[in-house]
Amino acid sequence: MTGRNPPTVAKMLHVLTFFFSLSVAVCAMEIRFPALKRNVTLANEGIRSWDCQFAVDIEIAGEMHSLTSAQGKMIPMTSPADTTLTPLGSATTTTQYLEYAQHGLQLMYRIGVCSDGSSLLLQMGVKNLNKSPIRLVSFTPMDARMNPEGMPHDWLLTALNDSEVYAHPYYSFDAMMQPVRVREFGSFYRKDGRGFFFGPVGTPTAFIEGHFSRVGNDRLHFLCQVEMSRVVVGPNETRWGQEIVIMTSQPATALPLWADWVGGTHQARKKLGSLSGWNSWYFLGGKVSGQDILQVVDTCKKHPDRIRPQVIQIDAGFEEALAPKPSNPRFPESLEFYAKKIAEVGAKPGILLEMSRPMNTYIQGAEAAREARHYVEMGFRYIKLNSQNMSWGRLPSTDRLTSFELMREGFSQIRKAVGDDVYLLNSDLRPNRAAIGYVDAQRVSCESKRENLRPTINDSLRNLHLQGAWGAIDIDAYYLGTDLQNISSIHGGWPLVRTWVSMVGLSGGSAMTSDPWYWENFQPHLRNAETMTPPLPERAMALDLGTSSAYSRIIKKSSRSWGEMTVALLWNPSSSEQAITLALEQCGMNPNHRFAVWSFWDNRFLGVTRGTWSTPSLAPSASQHLRFTDLDRDPDRPVLIGSNLHISCGIAEIQQVTSLQGGMEIEMSDAGAREGDLFVYSRLTPQLKSASGCEVKKIDYAGENVWRIHLSGRQSGVVQKIEMGIQLPVTRQAWFWWLIACIAITAFFAISRFMANIRLERAHALQQERLRIAQDLHDHIGANLAQIGLLSEQVDPAHMNSHETREQLDQIFQVSHSTARELDALVWAVNPTHDTIEEFARYVHGYAEKYFANSGIRLHFTNAEKLPNIRLSSPARHHLLMIVKEALHNVIEHAKASLVQINISTDGQNMILEIQDDGTGLPTGENRRNGNGLLNMASRSREMNGTCEILSRPKIRGTVVRISIPIS
Repeated sequence: MTGRNPPTVAKMLHVLTFFFSLSVAVCAMEIRFPALKRNVTLANEGIRSWDCQFAVDIEIAGEMHSLTSAQGKMIPMTSPADTTLTPLGSATTTTQYLEYAQHGLQLMYRIGVCSDGSSLLLQMGVKNLNKSPIRLVSFTPMDARMNPEGMPHDWLLTALNDSEVYAHPYYSFDAMMQPVRVREFGSFYRKDGRGFFFGPVGTPTAFIEGHFSRVGNDRLHFLCQVEMSRVVVGPNETRWGQEIVIMTSQPATALPLWADWVGGTHQARKKLGSLSGWNSWYFLGGKVSGQDILQVVDTCKKHPDRIRPQVIQIDAGFEEALAPKPSNPRFPESLEFYAKKIAEVGAKPGILLEMSRPMNTYIQGAEAAREARHYVEMGFRYIKLNSQNMSWGRLPSTDRLTSFELMREGFSQIRKAVGDDVYLLNSDLRPNRAAIGYVDAQRVSCESKRENLRPTINDSLRNLHLQGAWGAIDIDAYYLGTDLQNISSIHGGWPLVRTWVSMVGLSGGSAMTSDPWYWENFQPHLRNAETMTPPLPERAMALDLGTSSAYSRIIKKSSRSWGEMTVALLWNPSSSEQAITLALEQCGMNPNHRFAVWSFWDNRFLGVTRGTWSTPSLAPSASQHLRFTDLDRDPDRPVLIGSNLHISCGIAEIQQVTSLQGGMEIEMSDAGAREGDLFVYSRLTPQLKSASGCEVKKIDYAGENVWRIHLSGRQSGVVQKIEMGIQLPVTRQAWFWWLIACIAITAFFAISRFMANIRLERAHALQQERLRIAQDLHDHIGANLAQIGLLSEQVDPAHMNSHETREQLDQIFQVSHSTARELDALVWAVNPTHDTIEEFARYVHGYAEKYFANSGIRLHFTNAEKLPNIRLSSPARHHLLMIVKEALHNVIEHAKASLVQINISTDGQNMILEIQDDGTGLPTGENRRNGNGLLNMASRSREMNGTCEILSRPKIRGTVVRISIPIS
């Protein structure tokens, strides 16, 4: 099957046409009724142009009449479209009326579209306008001819409700040479899942049938008929037939939705669920005796923890035992005696009630109800209603009830007679919709005979979707073992026995066996009965149902608070060896995740897969019963991946799993065998901490990262729990990482402190070196310059023979004094004791006063005493001092100023130096661009990551140099 979206009804229905002009929009679908059209035209993806009509068969005054939609006169609609609720959402319906004046009746045709966009509803009714009654034989709400697209051999008709005892269950379209009748519900799908399903829905009224035949090479004739059993419709009386649905979604979606829909409208009984146990039919048949029943009961008493049947049923052989003094030698005591013995082991006493007599005569509901009540009074709480010999078409006639309603009335009378707590199983060879709401379980397959199980398998797999929707399903008895000489020789051997046990168990329906538990030959196989108790609650699904004639993949999904799992039975239905492949995405599993694969019958871990899984080559009827568990949901935690305690591989017997990185706790229910194995996927070894309600024999290695936990002595009625610790390596334990964190933090602080001390020592050493250099410059070079100046002043004037010599001496004096001043500034810049803004301001103040001392320019200095004690780096002080010198030099040389203002301040993030004069301002044009001093100031500002602004205001006189550098 593909994963494509189902076609919508908007695509499915191009046009719905009747007979007169009218248009109505329903759920994005246009419905038209042109005057000359007398048919319904549909279209859906995969099937081109459904050309549909409808009809009614009636009997008037002893004469039969078939009235078609082409013969009536359309009556204009008088009511708007209706909206009704369905399990698929709201459905918008409209009703059309046709009048047949010559026959004195009115035909009603109701059509609706579900809001899910994939389902069409059809229902017909008739109103008798005659003065005398008429008999209603059948309705035909759909008589369609259609063109399936694609190759004919890709299309498959599946009779979902017909047992192989009565009819072939599937037909390829290209091989459909004769008309095919399908009871109640069936499907017509292409291999890719395009097509449709049909079946009854709504109020339980009548049986329906589908009739399929091939027209020419590529057309299909589909006629859906509602069997009305010739019921009487009185004058002015209206009678409606059974509503039907056409669903175009994929079969895996359509079938369970439809089953739940019918179960809801028919009020299915789900309270008592599925049961497991023993009945006498398949091994002992009519030769069963009271002694056999007592031996079964004794076996249960000997093994109360292992053999825990929910029902023990006497299936035949007691027919004469109903008299007050039984004469049947096989049952020397009364049936009441055996019912009490069965009840002593906690099982429901069960018995058979035949619903038919020889010659296929039907037991009236009242008579069957009296017999059922008699059994209940004797202590029986499980009654098997054997309706296998009943023919749906041969029930006693009645004027007011259809055969469906008559049969339903019979089941209703039985239910009223036995009460609500008695378990009723309707044992037919196919599911019977008439019993829904009155019985707790339904037989859905033919007999599981030892010599030929295949018909039972095929019947069962076609009806798995009914489990839990119509109540419990019963797919007949399973077998404990085979190859027991002259005892239990089953055609197909162990491969088929195991496959069949898996099918019964995974169905979620009743799990009954007839093999005598008390025979010594069956003692080694009693564990198979343990693993089937109790039945599963969830239903399984045949993955290929509707799109293939072989259902080789049975899937059961389960979701719990502690995880999701998929159990799959992959079996070989062919007569030769072959492998079966499962695409995980088809089952709703993430194809990109890793899944552990565990095998039930092998009781071992098979490996890890991603995307798909393929079995080895399987013998005919052999299988792999597998559990797939997602390993990537919680990759760092241990995961339960398998259990051989119950056929469900962990769905039924596991109550709760709590999984952490350092441990795992598994709580179990009473379900399943008393001894077996659990499998856990863990990269680290699990170690038992405690066990209650059971014993853990050992935990051993079972594959890469997989551990087997051997359990025994599981006690019923008490909490069964095991707790394991996972021995994490040092590197994955919390205390280790806390220790590492503490060490890392300590090391970080120690290293930080060490590096800080190194930085402090280096800074101190640098300061000492700078101080030494400053002292050396001052002491040595400064002294030498001073000596040069002093010597030049002390030269005897008598030796100055010429004017040129005097000028050279004056020049030496000036240079030495200038160099001394520059050296003084350099010593100040190098000396680390001056590395603050405050010291810088103090130095600039003194420097500027000396610089303007004989210039006639007044100096105004502000904010020097308000500055914070913030450090300035030596390069920054040097650059700032050079900028100050350049700015003051420009004032002297070019400004012609009378006043200079110097302001040093901070704004929290920056130090700001402003030098402002009241001179002539800067030159403009080319002269300004050629000045190197201004460019040097800007360059030095950028070196300090600061800015330099020079504002000249010639109209109001003056220049402002504004330097801003970041400080920390």
